Amino acid sequence: MRKHVHTLWLALGLLALAPSAGSADDAPAEDSLAETWVAWQDELSEPIDWAYGFALRSRDVRPIEHERRRLLAEIELVGQTMDIAGRPEVAQALGAWSNTVEAMEAAPEARSAERLDLPWLLANLRHAPAAANIEHIGYCTPPDWVELWSLDGVDRHEWTPGMTLQDLLAKPPRAALRGTDTAAVVSPLGEVHEFGVAPWNRENTAIAPGTRVMAHLHIRDLGGSVEGDLLNQRLPRFLATRLPGDNCTIRKMP
Repeated sequence: MRKHVHTLWLALGLLALAPSAGSADDAPAEDSLAETWVAWQDELSEPIDWAYGFALRSRDVRPIEHERRRLLAEIELVGQTMDIAGRPEVAQALGAWSNTVEAMEAAPEARSAERLDLPWLLANLRHAPAAANIEHIGYCTPPDWVELWSLDGVDRHEWTPGMTLQDLLAKPPRAALRGTDTAAVVSPLGEVHEFGVAPWNRENTAIAPGTRVMAHLHIRDLGGSVEGDLLNQRLPRFLATRLPGDNCTIRKMP
């Protein structure tokens, strides 16, 4: 009963904000993504955890795969540069990054790096895309891990209640964060935020299960190349296109 009351409330919200009949023309309005979410939630036996809901815009399918290939090329180039420069530990870490990105599938194991979950759409209905422009929607069961990209490679650590960014950064060897001044925190919602992590600018924030954190490489670990400078920006943005868990349900849009 509670599920149907909840769905009815969502439907009424959509109806209240929808254009009135005859206000523009007689052409039938396209179904919005918000309406699709409401209909799917009504079919499910359990409510969706919206912190782990996602969607992939059709227009993003090819750009995400292109970004993955470009990122792999940049990681390889920086790794080779650091190997030649006598920094094999950096090259080894970048090799682990490359292997992890290589194993990350393109669509359907991808999402648009933006909030397209139902609560956000209900608060921003005028920005809700048409369902016809969506490749798929889905949601994940909240995982039990958080992921850290550092000079120690790529590691998943057990998430614990109340866990913070500083808790996570205390787990790898100190050398893995050598020279790191900032870190990018990629939330399960696909949002990227930057925080100071050095003694002089240290910040802290709570992190949810499924969060991915990249400890930004210091300039000396980037080989002085344009590719290296962009790596600190591009990798977090790419990680925001990954699904926020391992046990996910995806619904292909017609």
